[in-house]
Amino acid sequence: MLASSGEIIIPKQSFRSEWKKVLQNVVLGLQFSGYTPKKLIGMERLIKEYELLEREGILYS
Repeated sequence: MLASSGEIIIPKQSFRSEWKKVLQNVVLGLQFSGYTPKKLIGMERLIKEYELLEREGILYS
């Protein structure tokens, strides 16, 4: 079905913005569970990547 519908084209910024709400949920879930960047390797980078996303997309608003 997807193969017959043709190519999907979306601007890179629009695609990346769809991840902001998802990453927010992950970060908040980790924090709520007591994790901190000092306790969890990679959490600091996850937070930085989340903060770099300029806006939220429309799918998870």
